[in-house]
Amino acid sequence: MKSDLDQLMKDRKIDAFIILGSEHTDRDRDYVTNGIHASATVIKKQGSEPVLIVNPMEVDDSIYQS
Repeated sequence: MKSDLDQLMKDRKIDAFIILGSEHTDRDRDYVTNGIHASATVIKKQGSEPVLIVNPMEVDDSIYQS
């Protein structure tokens, strides 16, 4: 389960991991991001929430409207 991810990283002495962005489906990226389908890079540091880095063209325009 994702709730165990930080403990698994700690047990294996993994400080962080990166899932590189790609146009292709990536099960690991889909799992970590709860199924966000974007050609995005994911960075996950132990003890922190994953960070999703996407091309601005893939971001819904509604977040820019106020």
